[in-house]
Amino acid sequence: MKKILLLTGIMLSFIVIVAQTDSIDSKKNFTLSNIEISSGKGAVTSGLYAYLNMENNGNIFQVCLSENDLELTYLFQLFKGKAYFGPNIGYFYNVPYGGPMLTINPSKHFSTLHWFGWIMGNPGEKIDLQNSQFIFAVNAANIHIWRFTTTYCLINYMNNKPQHTASLKYNQTINKNFSAYTDVGWDFLNGSQLLKLGFIWKP
Repeated sequence: MKKILLLTGIMLSFIVIVAQTDSIDSKKNFTLSNIEISSGKGAVTSGLYAYLNMENNGNIFQVCLSENDLELTYLFQLFKGKAYFGPNIGYFYNVPYGGPMLTINPSKHFSTLHWFGWIMGNPGEKIDLQNSQFIFAVNAANIHIWRFTTTYCLINYMNNKPQHTASLKYNQTINKNFSAYTDVGWDFLNGSQLLKLGFIWKP
């Protein structure tokens, strides 16, 4: 019951932030940008994931759902879209976590991601508000050329060794509403291949 109440409180707080931001300009409402479904193993994700992306006056709100993770992100647009910054909160293996996320987009061909999180206990165990600890730091650099995106990602997860990954993503438009992508990479820490497939629907 305590877990449910804590998670509900976090979610409500997040919704209040979003609602207050929306009230700044009543003429601008949230609009659906796209819905994305992916499956496979990537640098950060593993398994089946669903993303719902919305926009409001240039700001981005994302809901992410998987078997073991529920995640909400709200990014404020900075410098006319050259950067986005905001909070990210989630529920990972029954334990809530949160932290800041920053994306930098100096040009259409290059972008970076910087994402940090702290968790209230140990994943898969009981919530422990007195044992808040670092859980991850994700830093990635992307090069975008035509339909291809090359990504280098450095992941620090709890006390594990740093994980370096490199991947190549190809996106193919199917029609005006649908596109599909494949993302193939390599995990240098574990010596294993990464492969992810996904579909994106835009209204």
